[in-house]
Amino acid sequence: MQPHNQSLTISLTVVGAAAALEHYPKAVNAELVQKFAMPNGDIVHATLKIQDTLVYLSEEFPQWKALSPKTLGGCPSLICLQVEDPDAAHAQAVAAGAEVIDPVQDYLWGERGGVVVDPFGYRWAFTKHIEDVSEEEMFRRAMEQMSGQG
Repeated sequence: MQPHNQSLTISLTVVGAAAALEHYPKAVNAELVQKFAMPNGDIVHATLKIQDTLVYLSEEFPQWKALSPKTLGGCPSLICLQVEDPDAAHAQAVAAGAEVIDPVQDYLWGERGGVVVDPFGYRWAFTKHIEDVSEEEMFRRAMEQMSGQG
């Protein structure tokens, strides 16, 4: 595998990594770059490419404190994927088995997007920048939403 010029790489820990390697190509067009499996089939390490970003993936390894969102009871982070068509990306993820958390909409900060949770417990936002919004305008929109007018 060629080195990748990327400053930050996320690593997803899942229960059922082999199933995840089948899921992510369907859900987010991920490409499998490499995979190392134990004789029993457990994935020790895999590398996926999503757009221009590498993502690592493995089974849980409790001895290394590598636990999945399913084991932890939720995901404390959000994977934000910038896409050309948030509506289509959101629908693709749902068709692949994700659950809708936030339907696709125009957000007050100038993005269109929606949020899902995948079958492995990770939250994904599919977003696209649609307008530049000043702090003052964001505040106005937030106040309008909270007052029930937006």
